[in-house]
Amino acid sequence: MVDYQISIINNSDRPLLASRSLEVLPTANDKKIVENNQGVQENRGSQFPVKITGPLKERNGFRIKYSTEEPGSNQTESWNKNFVDKDAISDWSKVRMIKIEQEQGYEMPGRTV
Repeated sequence: MVDYQISIINNSDRPLLASRSLEVLPTANDKKIVENNQGVQENRGSQFPVKITGPLKERNGFRIKYSTEEPGSNQTESWNKNFVDKDAISDWSKVRMIKIEQEQGYEMPGRTV
């Protein structure tokens, strides 16, 4: 079993007014979804697949959605895949991506995790 964590951290002194995060769960020999300065997707270094067994712990002020689709060939394509609420997932082992978006109107206080 792997303890896999995703954190959204506000290190600034000011409230965070908007944020979003896209987590692509690792698979063996996968690539990073963000290209380097030369436009190349580098190897991520993953050696085995990471599968989740249920939904992430929900936090006030954030929406979490899941996708069973394969990641796109770049970050934009991955963001545009089909993401659904936890109630629409029947087999958690098939989840490949997790999207976390800060809800409009929620301000994440400075210096918080």
